[in-house]
Amino acid sequence: MKILVTGSSGFLGKKLVKILLRSNHKVFGIDIKKNDKFENKNFKYLKLNLNNLGNLKKNIKKIKKIDLIIHTAAKQPYKAEFDIENYFKINFSGTKNLLEVCKINKIQKLIQCSSFSIYGNLKSPISENDVPNPRNTYGLSKLLTENLLKFYSEKYSMKIIVLRFDGIYGPKQNLPGFIKMSFKAAKRNNSINLFNMGKLKRDYIYIDDAVKAINMSMKKIDKIRFKILNIGGGSAISSHSLVKKIIKICKSSSKILLVKKNNKNFSKDIYMNIKEAKKFLKFKPLNINKNLIKMYNAEKK
Repeated sequence: MKILVTGSSGFLGKKLVKILLRSNHKVFGIDIKKNDKFENKNFKYLKLNLNNLGNLKKNIKKIKKIDLIIHTAAKQPYKAEFDIENYFKINFSGTKNLLEVCKINKIQKLIQCSSFSIYGNLKSPISENDVPNPRNTYGLSKLLTENLLKFYSEKYSMKIIVLRFDGIYGPKQNLPGFIKMSFKAAKRNNSINLFNMGKLKRDYIYIDDAVKAINMSMKKIDKIRFKILNIGGGSAISSHSLVKKIIKICKSSSKILLVKKNNKNFSKDIYMNIKEAKKFLKFKPLNINKNLIKMYNAEKK
């Protein structure tokens, strides 16, 4: 299969490309960052900005008969910022340009990597049928993008699967995250502060399971017109229980400090119901204990 992967130099995109190449797919990677070299004749890198429609059209036209686009590129929320202009430009407008290229070149299949952030602070577990209520501009930009994808699917008969991922973690992740920071502290035997007394639950997903969900979606995309799926780790866990596991894996002497203060970003349990992904994709994420050990061992190399 000939596959175009946007954000091919990112955390998810890079791992995805490696797995696709192992399955002998021909992969074209798009990114605005430097090329991460893949020693494989089936990979070609294109340094492109999705916001440059003219350049995008010209380069994609040269690739004949693309079977599928996997869209991982996005502006991520590195910090609490509310500059809608940046999120809108990259997440929404960039996707709009990609869809225009699909229309012109008759590319009929696309998998979109979205986010649980579109839901906001709804009561957990959150299902795909719950009405989204984003709590930040990142979530809003992803929700607007999903609506755009649905419009193109209906108007131009495109087959599109939207995967709403919970927080993706794993070795060498480029974004700051609770699990990454907890491992770092535990390895140094530093104390770990947990807001909300460590009671709040999340359902993080390991990078390998995220890629697995994408691979499974590739096999099912012919069966749908437009479908949204929640993708999480399958076992919501409190921050206290999670950190205890990390400390045990690291054989650390770190102390857990339970703090009453609320974290404004997460003031209540936030996790998704992934029953539909299990049913439709036959998706089964690996046990969190095994994934934490995999991450620990991978980062030791």
